[in-house]
Amino acid sequence: MIDINLNNITSYFTLNNTYIAVGLLTSCMSLCGCALILGTYLCFRNLRGTGRKILVYITICNIGACVGHIIGAATIIGYDEKTAFVSFTPCAVSSAFTICFRLGSYLWTCALGLFLCVSMSWKRMQFGKALMGPFHLVCWSIPIGITIAVLVSDVVGFDSQPLTNQNRPPWCWIDHHAPDYVTWAFLTGPGWQMGTIVVCACCYTVLQWHSLVKKPPHAEDVGESTENLFSIITSANSRLRQILIVFILLQVWGTWSFLVSLHSPSPVWLVFLQEIGNHSQGLANAIIFCIYTTAVRTKLAPKFKTCCCCCCRLCPITCKKSTMRIPVEMAALGSQGPEGEELMRSTGEDEI
Repeated sequence: MIDINLNNITSYFTLNNTYIAVGLLTSCMSLCGCALILGTYLCFRNLRGTGRKILVYITICNIGACVGHIIGAATIIGYDEKTAFVSFTPCAVSSAFTICFRLGSYLWTCALGLFLCVSMSWKRMQFGKALMGPFHLVCWSIPIGITIAVLVSDVVGFDSQPLTNQNRPPWCWIDHHAPDYVTWAFLTGPGWQMGTIVVCACCYTVLQWHSLVKKPPHAEDVGESTENLFSIITSANSRLRQILIVFILLQVWGTWSFLVSLHSPSPVWLVFLQEIGNHSQGLANAIIFCIYTTAVRTKLAPKFKTCCCCCCRLCPITCKKSTMRIPVEMAALGSQGPEGEELMRSTGEDEI
């Protein structure tokens, strides 16, 4: 007969609730960041360069992954401990969303790194744009194919059992008792995650090295205004490469946790870092794209000012008490005059 310590059970479900709360919070924040990226992309035609289109595809995948995680969290919250860890339809749906869209985000992040290397380091913009077709074929077909294989093989479920020596609650992924669990687990997440980290590290190194060395353009790309165009492109899209290093910083915890869990329970601090990193990509991308990118921030500043003015007209008493002010830097960006508008027009016409 198995002797279960009541204190261990209480501690387990307290950790479970904390873990779920952290996951839901980061997922909701990422969904807000993804909405900001999509809204900015749709509202401003001049910002629809090829590199930013790839960012939109990454954002769509982040939305799907966050939705899948929220479904999984609701699965655990909606059922008691006797039934919550049995595989059934909501868990299968959560697993499918998580696997498909997370793999898609990994592959599209690799595509972004390769595209930036081709377009900015090797200065072959037309070839970079021609890669979009193969990118779509690879980045959508592989995740969908793997997800279908997982569902057909009926290996989805909770990846660990409750009330055991675990430092995290189970989540909807691959059933821990499925045949070849490690193989399926590696194929549906950590394996692609590790590969993406390596690709992003290589691409970021190439981009950083190129930004310091500044190699001359290839002969096939030399033209009268080519260098000026390259300067505009590099200035307008220098922040996109930061997405690569941010991806590494956020996802490395998941890889570390998976490797540790193969031999022993992962530490609690590593589990929570993994949970935060897995679902924060959308928020981090929004900060890079909408706040740290000058071209986008310049366009958003007037909109932000207009929204604040509308709020003041609707709630004048609250505005008087709070004495809300637009940041000086953002206000200055919004009033650059004809030269600023011309710079934005030129920047928006780039093809990165």
